[in-house]
Formats: sequence, C-alpha cells, structure tokens
Amino acid sequence: MIWISLLLISFLSAITRKFERICGLFSFLGIGYLVGTPNYQYNGDAVVYMNSYATRSNQFEKGYNWLTNIASNQFDYATFRLYSSLILYVLIFIVILMFTKHVTIISFFYAIAMFPFDNDQVRNAMASLFILLGAYFLIRWDKKGIIPAFIIIFIGSLFHSLALFFLLLPVIWIIRKSIQNHFKSYFVMLSIVALVFEILGSSNLLPFLTALITRFSSRVDAANNMSTIYNAGSTHLLFWSTFYAITLYFIVTGYTLKKGLNNKYEKYYSLFLCSFILWTSAFILLTISVDYVRILRVVSFFYIILIAKLMSESFKTFHFKLYAYSFIGAILLMAIQIKGYGLSLETIKSIIAR
Repeated sequence: MIWISLLLISFLSAITRKFERICGLFSFLGIGYLVGTPNYQYNGDAVVYMNSYATRSNQFEKGYNWLTNIASNQFDYATFRLYSSLILYVLIFIVILMFTKHVTIISFFYAIAMFPFDNDQVRNAMASLFILLGAYFLIRWDKKGIIPAFIIIFIGSLFHSLALFFLLLPVIWIIRKSIQNHFKSYFVMLSIVALVFEILGSSNLLPFLTALITRFSSRVDAANNMSTIYNAGSTHLLFWSTFYAITLYFIVTGYTLKKGLNNKYEKYYSLFLCSFILWTSAFILLTISVDYVRILRVVSFFYIILIAKLMSESFKTFHFKLYAYSFIGAILLMAIQIKGYGLSLETIKSIIAR
C-alpha cells in the first residue's frame, strides 16, 4: 500500500538521518500522486472540483479559477488534478527544504496528520504552500521580511480564503520579542476570550466575520460559504475542550524544547510561538464550525519544522524525545480531525488503504 510505504520510507530515513532529501522528495511525490488520484466514491470534494472544472463555474477563489480555466483548455480534470498535485507537493518539498535539511520527519508527520484531510481540501494545501513560503521570509529577513511575507500569504488567499487569517502572522511577527517574553500571558488571555465565545455562542461573531470575508476574499460566494458550509454549528464544550487539550500538548512539548535551543534556532522558536498565538485566537472560530481546525493543521507545520531544526543536535536521547513528540502529536491531530469531520471507516480506508 502506497500510504504505508511512504510512512515507512519517511520514518526510516528520519531515524537513521540517511538519504533525507531524496526520501523526502519521494515521499512528497507519493503524497502528490495520492492526492492527484482520489477515490471519487468517497471524496465528495473531488466530485465538486471535477464538476466545477467541467462547467467552468468559477465558484472558487480567483487564483484557483484562473488556474483551472487555463488548464481546462488542455486537460481533462483527472489529468489536471494529477499534474497540479505533483507540482504542488514538489513545491512544498522545496519550501520545507529551505527551512531544514531534515525533510523526512516532516513528510512523516504530514502523511499522518495532514494528508488524509488535504487529500480532500486541495485548495487548503495550495494556500499552505504560500503561508509556508511567507513564513520563510520572516525567518530569513526578520522584520525586513514582513512585507514580502504579507504579499506572498495574500497571494495564497487567491487559492483559499483561509490564508487571509494568516496575514496576521507577519503582523504578529512585529512583536515577536514580546510574545517570546510574555507568551503565557498572551495565551491565557486569548484562551479566556475564546472560552467566553464558546459558552455564549457565535450569533454576534458570524455577521462580523461574514462582512470581513466578503470585503477581502476573492471568492464570489465567500459570504454564503461562511454562513452555510463554515457555519455547521458550534462545537460542544467537551469537544472544544478536547481541541484545547491537544493545543496544550503542542505548546507544552514545544515549550520544553526551549532547553535544547541555541541562538541559531531562536527565530524558529519565535515562529512556533507566534503561530500558536494565532491558533489560540482562532479558537474563537471554533464556536462557528469545527471545520476551522484546518487552521491548526497549517499551524502544526511550524511545530514540526522546529522539531526538524533541532534534529541537527547530536544528542540521541534528545532525538528520541523529538520522534516521540512528533509521532504523538501527529496521531492526536489526525484523531481529532477524524472525529471533527465525522469521517466514516470506509472513507478513511479509501484515503490510506491505497
């Protein structure tokens, strides 16, 4: 089975730290192939994409519409999906390689925690590429990278409006030193605000967000999408608490890695903290719909990138901790998304049993 083979290749390469680049490329190409050849019986989003492609309905964001309108003159949807998925995941591999040479620990994490859901939500994966690239400019150029990062992430919003939320990342980067010094205070404050919204409900929040997304999204039906598809009812408090507990897992384990840091990893640690401040503020959106867990899916990239950077340290006991943190985190993130999206066993099998 392809998915299991990709997991094994990534895992073995990560723990031995051998052939990481070639195995990482092979793994992301394999993921691209799986995304590019979906099972249409169980992948409802793929059917929607196929019908939109055939009719040129232009129902998505402008960037994705532009891409499909050009491709539809040359290819059928199956060919377009395969080619575009392979190119997308090669580009994701390249951007990850710009962050770290330890690519396979990231491909392993991605195959478990992200691929089963990006397999449906292909525009989400496209937006993730631009969010990652924008974040790289923050790492590379610090405050000089804020404007390029903002522009790149905005381009990502032309493929999925979700990226509009991540425009806050370069804004938050301006105060990254403050966040690094007072992270606990920011986290507690935002957690209390999110909890209040969860208890009181989203009736006052939805009109504001609908107006905001209408103003800035390039998707024609963005407002309707916000009030229907992404308004599937607020999460139950118990379920919200489970999300929160998983968030705490990522934050606490990431926080413990601070002891293994030296100055050359300081920006990666700042990126991790800033992204999780962003995610904690996004907890407010969970009062509208569980589907906003996809924000955590993107944010978790910065957690696993931090772990990958620390793989350069030579302590074997430290490496074991990193492997354990990443594996447990991936399983938790995968499990909560399966529960949140209500995926059936048949759907899960159609994704990973290939």
